[in-house]
Amino acid sequence: MEDPYFWNSYSQAFSQQQNIRNHSLTNEKKELHTCEICKKTFARRHNLMVHSRTHINEKPFACDVCSKKFSQHSNLTRHLRMHTQEKPYECDICRKTFAQKSNLMKHSSTHTNEKPYACDICYKNFTQHSSLKRHLQTHAIEKSFVCNICHKTFGQQSNLTTHLQMHTKEKPYACDICHKTFAQQTNLLTHLQIHTVEKPYACDICNKTFQKNSHLNKHLKTHSKEKLYTCEICNKTFYEHPYLMRHLRTHTKEKPYACDICYKTFSQRAHVTKHMRTHTKEKPYACDICHKAFTQKTNLITHSRTHTNEKPFVCDVCKKTFSNKSNLKRHMKKHGDHANHACSKCAMKFYRIDKLQEHLKTHEKKKSYSCEQCDRLFSRMSELLYHKRVDHPAPSNHRVRQPRPLARNSRRNALDVFSSDFLTPSPAAKWDFLIFLQEISLKMHDLLVEEVQQKRAIKWYCVSKIRFSRETPNGDIEYCTPYFCSKVVIELDTSMIDDHIEQAFEKIKSSFDEFLENGSGWVFDSVIHMELKTATYHPLAPSSYIPLPPKLAAKKALINIKNVDQKCLVWSVLAALHPVEKDPQRVSHYSSFEQELHLGNVTCPVQPCKVPIIETLNNLRINVFGYEDEEVFPLYISKREDAFVINLLYISQGEDKHYCLIKNMSRLLGDLNKHDGETFYCYSCLHRFSNETLLKNHVTYCNEHTPQRIVMPEPGEDSVLEFKQFKFSQPVPYVIYADFEALVQPIQGDITKTASHIPCGYAYLIIGPNGLPLKPITIYRGADAVDHFVKSIVAEKDILAAKLHTITPMHMTTRDLENFQNATHCNLCKKWLGKDRVRDHDHITGKYRQALHNKCNLQLKQRKLIPCIFHNLRNYDGHLIMQGLGKIKDHEINVIPNTKEKYISFSIRRKTDKVATILQFVDSFQFLNTSLQKLVENLDKSKFSIMENCISSPHRGLLLKKGIYPYEYMTSFCKFDETELPPRSAFHSSMTNEGITEEEYEHSRNVWKSFNIQNLGDYHDLYVKTDVILLADVFENFRKLTQHFYELDAAHMLTSPGLAWKAALKMTDAKLDLLTDIDMHLFIEKGIRGGVSMISHRHSEANHPQCPNYDSTRNHKFITYLDANNLYG
Repeated sequence: MEDPYFWNSYSQAFSQQQNIRNHSLTNEKKELHTCEICKKTFARRHNLMVHSRTHINEKPFACDVCSKKFSQHSNLTRHLRMHTQEKPYECDICRKTFAQKSNLMKHSSTHTNEKPYACDICYKNFTQHSSLKRHLQTHAIEKSFVCNICHKTFGQQSNLTTHLQMHTKEKPYACDICHKTFAQQTNLLTHLQIHTVEKPYACDICNKTFQKNSHLNKHLKTHSKEKLYTCEICNKTFYEHPYLMRHLRTHTKEKPYACDICYKTFSQRAHVTKHMRTHTKEKPYACDICHKAFTQKTNLITHSRTHTNEKPFVCDVCKKTFSNKSNLKRHMKKHGDHANHACSKCAMKFYRIDKLQEHLKTHEKKKSYSCEQCDRLFSRMSELLYHKRVDHPAPSNHRVRQPRPLARNSRRNALDVFSSDFLTPSPAAKWDFLIFLQEISLKMHDLLVEEVQQKRAIKWYCVSKIRFSRETPNGDIEYCTPYFCSKVVIELDTSMIDDHIEQAFEKIKSSFDEFLENGSGWVFDSVIHMELKTATYHPLAPSSYIPLPPKLAAKKALINIKNVDQKCLVWSVLAALHPVEKDPQRVSHYSSFEQELHLGNVTCPVQPCKVPIIETLNNLRINVFGYEDEEVFPLYISKREDAFVINLLYISQGEDKHYCLIKNMSRLLGDLNKHDGETFYCYSCLHRFSNETLLKNHVTYCNEHTPQRIVMPEPGEDSVLEFKQFKFSQPVPYVIYADFEALVQPIQGDITKTASHIPCGYAYLIIGPNGLPLKPITIYRGADAVDHFVKSIVAEKDILAAKLHTITPMHMTTRDLENFQNATHCNLCKKWLGKDRVRDHDHITGKYRQALHNKCNLQLKQRKLIPCIFHNLRNYDGHLIMQGLGKIKDHEINVIPNTKEKYISFSIRRKTDKVATILQFVDSFQFLNTSLQKLVENLDKSKFSIMENCISSPHRGLLLKKGIYPYEYMTSFCKFDETELPPRSAFHSSMTNEGITEEEYEHSRNVWKSFNIQNLGDYHDLYVKTDVILLADVFENFRKLTQHFYELDAAHMLTSPGLAWKAALKMTDAKLDLLTDIDMHLFIEKGIRGGVSMISHRHSEANHPQCPNYDSTRNHKFITYLDANNLYG
C-alpha cells in the first residue's frame, strides 16, 4: 500500500490527504470545539456533533431491514452490509474480501507480521492501536461497563454488548451454507472456516497448516521445546510468561472472585457462576430420563450414572465391584499388610484412618445413652436399641398371637410411571427402629421384584419418617418428625435387590445416628412409616454410526467406526487393540478379531453401565467420556490402573448414541488450554499437566472425588478480592414496605398442626428518593388478599420501572458549576482529578451531585432494583406470597434459599423485558434481628417522619408503638363485622401461652375510640397500616445510619452479614488473594479438620473451699478451662 501524504514534523505517512489534515490538527493542539456538557474538546465540528449524541442518546439513522438505530451514518452503512453480504474490500495478496476497510487493514498485518504498538508495562506487541488500548485495560483493573440486567461489569463496551446478547438471545448472524445462527460475527467467521477449510498459515518445519496465526505461533513452540520462564519457588518451567504468573499465584493462594451475597471467595470466575446458582436456585441442566434439574453440568453427569447403576471399579483379587475408586483403594488394603493406622490408647490397628477416627470416639466420646435395665452406656442410640433387642428381649406371652399383617398404602400416577408404597410398623416395631427395618425388608423385596417384573427396569429410593422428642427448659415435651432418605438405586434385574435394600438401610441408619448426635437433645420416640418410591427407567443405549460434529472431526483425534450394526463399542475397543494406519474407520479391519472380546451376558448395544463388566471379562482398562455443548467430560472412569488404557467418546444425535475411539487425548482436549507441547491429562477432572510426575501427585488427591470436569479460575487481574461495588453507595430510589395479616383457623384432630393461616389483608407503602411516601399507603382486606397483592405490586413495579428507565437531564446552578471546577479529587476513588472529569448527577431528580472520573461515574449507574421489605419475611410472609407468585406466567422467579422452606430472599422480573427491573423481596429481620415492637421502642420519637406524613390525626402519638391485635380470636371474615373490641381474654396467644396486660388492653381501647373505629375490620386496617408505617420509619433510619458511617445503602443488601462484609472491604480497602491451582485446592480441602463444638451443660457451679458459696455438705466440684485447637500441628 502506498502512503503518498507525509506530516513533516514527524515524517509520518498517510494514505489519504484528509487523514493528514486531521493529524495536523491533533499535533497543533487546536482545541476548536468543546462539548458544553463534559468539556471534551474536538478538532472538527463533525466529531463534536457525533459526540453530543452520546449525551442525549440520539440515534437518527435506522436500518430499513431490522429497524435497528445508529448514532452515525457510517455505522448504519457497515450494518447494512450484514444484510446484503457485501464485501467491497479485497486483499491484494490472498484475494480475501471484507465488509469493512478496518478489517482489511487488520488482515493485511497477518501477511507482514508487523506489530508496531507495544505495551509499556508487559512489552507485548500489537498490530493495531485499538488492540493496545484494550490490552491496557487489563492492567488498569477497571470495569466501567455494567449490564443493566444482571449488573455484571466489563472492561470493554464490546464485551458488554456481547454479554447482553446472552439475555436477549439475539443471534443476528447466519451461515449461508448450513443456516446455523450466531450471536457474534467472529463466531460466524470461525464457523465458515469449517466449510471453506481455509488454513493460510503453515509451519516451515513440518509444513502443518493452521487457520490462525496464533495457532501457528503456539505450534512452533512444540519444535523448540524451550521453556524460558522458571518459577523461583519450585523451579517449574513454562513456555509463556502468563503461565508463570498464573502458577505463582498458586503459591500466594489468591482467591480473587467473591460471591456478592454470601461473600465466599473462589479462585475461578466460573466457580462463582456455579456458586451463585445455589442462591438463585437456577438449575439449567435437566436429566432426560427423570427430568431432575441441576445447577451444574457435572452434577447432571454424576446423576445420570444413578440410572445406569455403574460399579466400574473391580478388585483384582476377589472381584468385588465398587462405585468409587477411593472405596476400591480402601478395600485393596485388606488384601495386603496395610493396617498402619494405630490407636494411641489401645494399640488397635486399622486399614483406614476414618475407621481409626471412629474408634477413637469410643475412648473420648461421651456415652450419653443409658440402658434402663442394666445401666450400660452407649454412644449411639442405634447401639442402645440393638442392645435392648438382643440382651433384654421382651417376654413372650403364653397366648400365641397371629402376626399382624404389614400395613401398606399405595398410590400410582395415571401413566403408571411413578408409584409410592407406604409401609407402617406393627405395634412391636413402632418403638424400635431396627426391628422395623428388619420387619419391612422382605416386603420391600417383594414389592421391588414385582415392579421389576412389570417394568423391566426401575429406579427407586425409600424415605423413613420418624418422630423424635425432647424436653424443653420449662419441662414440656416437644416433637419433630424428620425424614431420612436413601440414595437412588437402579434395578435392571432382581439379582441385586437384597444388597441394594441393605445399602439403603445403612444410609438411613447413618443419617439417623448423625441426627441424634447433632440434634441438640432429640431422642428417638417412634416410627411413623417408610415410603418406597419407584419409577420406570428407560436407559438410552448406543446404536449404529453417527457422523462426528464438525468441531470434533477437525481435531483428527477420533476414530469413528462406520458400523451398520449395534456393535460400535466392540469395534472401537478392537480398533484400540489392533490399530491400523489406513482407513481405520472400516469395520473390515477388525471383523476377524471379533471373537477376542468377551461380552458375557451383555447384549449390544452396550449401555455405559455395562462397561465395567466388559472390563472385568477382558482384563482391560476402559474410560468413557461424554460430549455435549462442545465440551468433553468424564462419563465413566475406570478404577483399574493398567498402563494401557482405552478411551472412548460417547456422542449423541437426537436419541441415537454412538461410541468412538479416542486415539489422541491431547489433540481432543487441545482447545481447553493454550499449550501445544506434550501433555498429560487427569481422566477424572481433565486437568492438564506438563509432566507425568505432577500428574501422579495430582491423582492421589483427585481420585478421592467423583469424576467430573473441574474448572479453576485463571490467575490475573481478577484474582484479588476487593471492594468494587461502588454502586451500592448510591441510594436506592424507591423502596416498598409491606405486611400481611391472616385469619387463624384452628385444626382439630392433628397433633402436629394446630391452626391454618388464611391471608385476609395487606398494606404496602412506597418510599421515594426524598425518604417520604410517594403516594398514600395502600390497604386491602379480602379473601383473595395474596392474589390481589401480587397483581398490585407487579403493577407498582411497572410504574416505578418506567421512572427508573427515564433519565432526567442534569440541572446545574452557578454554585454547582463552581464546585465542579474547583474539585481536586474524585469522591469515589479518592484519586486526583485531571482532564478525565465528568459531572455526576441524579438520574431521578436531575440534580448535580459531584465531580468524578469518567470510569468512576459509570460504576454509579443506577440499579434497576426495587426492594420490597417485610419484617420476618423468611418465616411467615414469604410462605403466603409464594402461593401467589406462581400464578403469574409472564414473570420468572429467582430464589435464594436458606432451607427448602425458608428463603433469604426471592425476586421476580418480567421475562420479555430486555432491561428488566427486579422486584426483590427482602426480610428486614435479617438486618434488625428483633421484634418490631422493640425496634420501635428503641427509635427516638423525633425520627418518625413517615408517621407524621401518613397520619394527620392529633392522636397519632398512640400509634408510636407496636399495635395489639387478637390474632387467635380472628378465625373468620365475619369477625370483621363486629362493632366492639373483643374482651381482654380474646388477646391470649397459645404460642407464647401469654395474654396482654390491663394497661395494653386499655391502650387498644383508646386507639379504638380516638380513631373512631366502627368495627374490627377498621381495627384490622389501622393495625396493618400502622405496622407498615412503623417498619418504614425504622428501616429508613437504619438506611441513613449505614449511609452515614459506611457510605453504603442497606437496601442494596439482603442480610446484615452481607452488609458487614461489604463495609469491611470498603472501609479497610483490603485486597484478598484467591486460590487458582487445582492441586493446592484439593490439598487444602483434604487437610481441613475439626467440627462443631458445643457445651452440653450450659450452667455449672463449682464447690470447693476457695469458692465464696462453699457448701461442705456437698461433694467437691472443680471447673477447669480446656482448649484443644491445634488441628494442623
